[in-house]
Amino acid sequence: MIKEEYNSKIAEMLSALRNRGIKGILAFSGSVPRELEERAKTIVEESFEVLKNYPLAIQTGGTKFDIQNYAAEASKRFGMPLIGVYPSRGLKYRLDNLDFAIEVSPRYGTSEWGDDTEIFAKLPQAVEIIGGSVGTLIEFGHLIKVNDSKFKEKRDLIYIAPVVFDGIITTADIGYIFPLKPEQKEAFPKEKIVENGRKAAEFLVNKLGVQ
Repeated sequence: MIKEEYNSKIAEMLSALRNRGIKGILAFSGSVPRELEERAKTIVEESFEVLKNYPLAIQTGGTKFDIQNYAAEASKRFGMPLIGVYPSRGLKYRLDNLDFAIEVSPRYGTSEWGDDTEIFAKLPQAVEIIGGSVGTLIEFGHLIKVNDSKFKEKRDLIYIAPVVFDGIITTADIGYIFPLKPEQKEAFPKEKIVENGRKAAEFLVNKLGVQ
């Protein structure tokens, strides 16, 4: 698709969400090794104990891999609209229960993981990052750069709640150990969130001010 087609499709989706009373989009990003899957599921469940009470749509990478799948299952259980943003390469792994599917074609060459990052990082108003590896790192970096422009132009920031794990370094740790500029830090919690989905979700909904 070309830019105009993406803009039209996303505008239609946003209109449909507004018609359902949805006030914002909250994305989940991240991944975990197999030994942390149960801990990650618990974090997602804790998050949704908060999120289920708010008029939000949930965005994921749209595929059936760990964090994305856990968030998708929870969003469906609580009747929250589910958005998937994924590259064409990810079509065969696409979740079956998406309300809105945004497949991102490559601008150049063949489809690769990460081609979807531009749209993934621009759609939500808030993002919960749980663990994460290289793919999450691409999304995290893009979110920070988007916020640079938003800060300079006095637009609303995309709020980011990284959730880290005890005993392992993941992409989420960047939010607490990377030397971010003061204006970049405004999008993050002041205290590290360790394996606590409720704290992450509460930080994000408070920043969004949704009722």
